[in-house]
Amino acid sequence: MQIGRFAEIMDKNKILYQLVCNAENFIEKAKNYGLTVVDYPTLGGIMVWKKGATLSGNDGAGHVAIVERIDSKNQIYTSESAYRGSAFFNATRNNSNGRWGMASGYTFRGCIINPAIGDVHWETPTTNTMYVNTNSLPLNVRDNPNGNVIAQLQKGTQVNVIDHSGGWSKIDSPMDGWVSTQYLSDKRPVGRNTVGEYRYLKANVKLWSNPNLTGTSYDYLAGTKVKILENVSEEVDKIYVPATGRTAYINIYWYR
Repeated sequence: MQIGRFAEIMDKNKILYQLVCNAENFIEKAKNYGLTVVDYPTLGGIMVWKKGATLSGNDGAGHVAIVERIDSKNQIYTSESAYRGSAFFNATRNNSNGRWGMASGYTFRGCIINPAIGDVHWETPTTNTMYVNTNSLPLNVRDNPNGNVIAQLQKGTQVNVIDHSGGWSKIDSPMDGWVSTQYLSDKRPVGRNTVGEYRYLKANVKLWSNPNLTGTSYDYLAGTKVKILENVSEEVDKIYVPATGRTAYINIYWYR
């Protein structure tokens, strides 16, 4: 049955690869046909297990299954048949035991790539660290874009973004769900908000050209009036000096 399904996926009316042998020996037959074998499930591929310690068939003929769907790194959906059992059935297989759900007498040998599809396998999504950046209210986490609210995250919470859809971002940490992209920032938000306010310097002080208080320094006198443009961190502000037209950075300790 698996050979026919393999051909069906290839959209062929006839079976090109005569893998007529015990299931556990499909690997060798496939290699003889020039097919590629890998050690992970591939979409449309044939997964192969051996039974027992040998490949002779004396201790079991093994098992094969077609990979119909790949749900995650450790979960797949297959089509299979069982010798002297069900002629056809589907199964969700998890790889918690290294054998993709097969009993202890079986060993997973590999997966024969279906040439019509190629090496399509699970790839761990690239994560992007972001932070919740709302004004005051918590950020709703939804089960789907614009779906039902399942939880809320406080401002400053670190999240891992793994996917996007329109104006929504899918996260997998600290929980699974979807959040509105507009309320995420690549910088951890500052707890205080003094943007737009004016301050006066309490002593003669150096302002700096870089936000980490390095680079070119500028000397200013006590009493100089400055406007806060950005709260860069809990200790550093980006400021504007009206008297000189300069933009610079300062440690907030130097405010009156």
